[in-house]
Amino acid sequence: MKKKNFYITNEELIPELQKYNNTGKISNELGGMIYKIAKNLSNKGRYLSLSWKDDMIQEALLTCCKYVHNFKLDIDPKTGKNSNAFSYITTICANAFSAYNKKQKKHSLIKDLCYKEINKLEENQSVWVEKGIDYSVLVKDKKKEDLPNLQSERIYK
Repeated sequence: MKKKNFYITNEELIPELQKYNNTGKISNELGGMIYKIAKNLSNKGRYLSLSWKDDMIQEALLTCCKYVHNFKLDIDPKTGKNSNAFSYITTICANAFSAYNKKQKKHSLIKDLCYKEINKLEENQSVWVEKGIDYSVLVKDKKKEDLPNLQSERIYK
């Protein structure tokens, strides 16, 4: 019986990236490898308690698909080894996770602000029903440091 691999090695990843460079299409095997890398990275401690973990993984997959073509399959003349594809894809995933977390925390701030300041929203309902929620109504009493970049943003544009 064949043992299941729950991790990807650089040696498995390099041939799939060579196929990708030749065809220009991401194969099912390469997509599965990228998914395993993102899934295993999402099981690290800092991401365990997040409720949007699956969305974060999908965002990392999309980001990897966008940038995998930039990876150079060069052989180092000194050591004779290929570039580290595993590290490249892991770095893309980690950066995508960070960007997604930042975006989700910003949206959480907006939702919390709307829940806390629902009275102000009800007073100005005619304004935000047509154009979206104007956060400048909500943040007039708040400090700018507490709510970064919310004053000019709207949920619905």
